[in-house]
Amino acid sequence: MKKLQMLCVNLKKFGLTNSLRIIGSTFLIIGYFMMLNVNVLWGVSIRLVANGICLPWAIKNEVWDFVILLGFFMTIEFHKFLQLVANS
Repeated sequence: MKKLQMLCVNLKKFGLTNSLRIIGSTFLIIGYFMMLNVNVLWGVSIRLVANGICLPWAIKNEVWDFVILLGFFMTIEFHKFLQLVANS
């Protein structure tokens, strides 16, 4: 429990958008693992949300190539999500 509190304190030091970027990046890795090894639908869903979580940081810091890349990945993931939902 104490380590979780320390993590929350450290995330507060970074600010909201940087904290979201760290959390989003972690979820991107988890989603990729889930997509390859567990369940494609869950993996794509996690990655879609994770990309959305990383987006505010990229917009705030005006990293427009990254914003475009995230939008591209989100479009592909949303398309795959719709395919999986329609086929189930």
